[in-house]
Amino acid sequence: MSCCLGPADKGDGPERQGPNEASTLKVPLAAEAAAGTENSACVCTAVMCAQHGCDGSGFTLGAKGEEECLCCYRKACCAFDEDPLGCGVTTPEGEICSLALLFCIIGLKKPTVLCDAWGRCLWCQSSASLPMRPKSSVPEPHCAYCGISCLPVCGCCLPPAKPIPAKLSTPANVTMTRK
Repeated sequence: MSCCLGPADKGDGPERQGPNEASTLKVPLAAEAAAGTENSACVCTAVMCAQHGCDGSGFTLGAKGEEECLCCYRKACCAFDEDPLGCGVTTPEGEICSLALLFCIIGLKKPTVLCDAWGRCLWCQSSASLPMRPKSSVPEPHCAYCGISCLPVCGCCLPPAKPIPAKLSTPANVTMTRK
């Protein structure tokens, strides 16, 4: 049983309680124990470099996400808590070109990853990365089914190794000029 309690288990066992108190065992999640904070996100299904779950505190009215695949990237947002993404053709620093249409941006850039993506819609959230690295959306392998995880740690309703962003990344300050 100790393998399912994660690194926070010290082997002391559950505290004994009186006959009038509810007998429960609170097992801190691995990420909570490491960071000292509570995370309400839960990985429901995960297979190595991709994960899907829910976040009880991170309700998104609408949908939003970012995605990068080889030389193509996109940002999409149809959520009330985000600003419009702009309109026009731009060439931000480090990119070849991009086209913005208020609720989405698509563009080309020099490839840096094979795949890195995240998205949110209502209480649902998902992310995927290949290759997995510390700065990517999924920094380490995950394995879970129906909320029961065996990677990166064993447990039930564990949060992702890296929280899925609540806001889109802000584009560089780009001004369009007419020629």
